[in-house]
Amino acid sequence: MNVGDLVERLRREGYADDQYWIGSDDTWWRHDECHCLRLGPPVWELFYSERGQANSKTRFDNEGTAAAELYRVLQHFGPRRRRVASLTDKVRAQRLLQALLAANVEATMDTDFIQNFSKVRYRIFVPGVAFHEALDVRARVPPGWIPRGWGGES
Repeated sequence: MNVGDLVERLRREGYADDQYWIGSDDTWWRHDECHCLRLGPPVWELFYSERGQANSKTRFDNEGTAAAELYRVLQHFGPRRRRVASLTDKVRAQRLLQALLAANVEATMDTDFIQNFSKVRYRIFVPGVAFHEALDVRARVPPGWIPRGWGGES
């Protein structure tokens, strides 16, 4: 597997662009909290970027091994889910989820308890998209199906 194949595979499997960085320059430090693959030759470096620091550096002699290791590391964490809505009204949350599914958007809903307000919050996620793409999901929902409070507490 080369780097081009890896990038294509990661996008196909729903990994967000902000989960990894691949490049040959020194701009990796701008990408906080992601796995980085600095391209060689002669050496390919895999590390985790956090707060401008390159942590857990591993060096590889060839591109295929480095790309395969980055893929293995990312598989361990899986594609990131992006929250597109957080609502306290269960009926509206279910209606939004149904609208997303009807628009062929893969979405899931979970709940969590808000201690401060003694309320249950219904959160809707779309897997593996960057923030701006999560906003584009809204455009795929038929008019009138988007509840008040989209993207925040209602």
